[in-house]
Amino acid sequence: MLLIYCVAYWSEGSVAAQEADAATPAAELATIESDSAPTVEPTEAALEPTPSPVTDVLLETSTDETVQGEGEAPPPAPRPPVLSVDPGQTPECRPASGEGAPVLPAGSAVEFTCTYAIGIEASGIALDEIAVDWDIRTLVPDGLSVRLDASATGPERWSDASRGATDWNSDLVDPSAVRFSGVDNAERGTISGLLLVTFSLQIARDACSSIEGAIQIDVQNQVSVPGHSELLIERSGVVPKPLFILPVMPAPNPIAPDVTILGVGIEPVRFSLSDQITTGSATIQVRVDEPQCGESNIFVKLTDDIASSPPISLTSVSADGDAVLGFHQSPGQSLDTPVPIGVVSPSTATGFSTLTVSFELTVPGGLAVGVFAVNASAVVVSTSP
Repeated sequence: MLLIYCVAYWSEGSVAAQEADAATPAAELATIESDSAPTVEPTEAALEPTPSPVTDVLLETSTDETVQGEGEAPPPAPRPPVLSVDPGQTPECRPASGEGAPVLPAGSAVEFTCTYAIGIEASGIALDEIAVDWDIRTLVPDGLSVRLDASATGPERWSDASRGATDWNSDLVDPSAVRFSGVDNAERGTISGLLLVTFSLQIARDACSSIEGAIQIDVQNQVSVPGHSELLIERSGVVPKPLFILPVMPAPNPIAPDVTILGVGIEPVRFSLSDQITTGSATIQVRVDEPQCGESNIFVKLTDDIASSPPISLTSVSADGDAVLGFHQSPGQSLDTPVPIGVVSPSTATGFSTLTVSFELTVPGGLAVGVFAVNASAVVVSTSP
């Protein structure tokens, strides 16, 4: 601190006296100075140093401000946005029909609606800035196939069927499949809740599938906020376990082909004392309503009421129609016992087919004039797959 001291000296007397003194002769002046001139001594008040309060205050204020500026703390840095992600729980899948345990008969399909939840806690970001990229992994046993609802990507609702292990990307699913459930406080800039992912799967079983097994569904996700390079992402929790669905799968019970004899015709013969040979045909319709798990053989038997000898013999077999059948050719074989003439295999298409069985018949000589009949019967014998 800087202090300034001032010392003041003064004398008393009027202006007139000072002027008279100026006119006094030098001799008298000398006498006066010698005998009676007063001695002026400084008083204690005059010798006291007198500080200048104004100057002191200004200097002290200036010095104090400088010290205060040096001691100030810098303002705190803004906190970066934070996103905390819980990877979620095991997905849940239920039959879309609302039924309890899923039943999957052979040759049928069941639709499942699945939900997967991802927990999020965030600050400093908006809800619509959060992006979710997720994948579905399915694993199905032999005899089953799976399809994903991909109506967001094309006119067809379901994707192509896939077998075994398959990875499905979320790009196939409608973006509206992801929705938020929780608290979005825009004023405070905080988010707390769940991101719910919903998707649909269709599980189909082959008509002849007899292998029982579980359907495995696993969901993986990646949550990000594009455009926030300074974002701090925290991950907590454990990776969720896959979901296993064990549907009830009754044993295959395919419907065997249906066989109908449409008619039997014989060429007429004239009376003769000698044996005569005539021809005839039997028309048999075969209907295949569903794919077959194994082979089904069609047998036919022809008998007459005249006890011909030799008995009716097979000439040829032909087939036409929607369901392409295999058939057996055994010329000369007797038709008095069931003879295999056709076969329906797992590769046979569904629909109708017609088998025409041509045969020969010996008419004994001397047979009385009249009408005799040929009886036809057919049977289907199916083998196990």
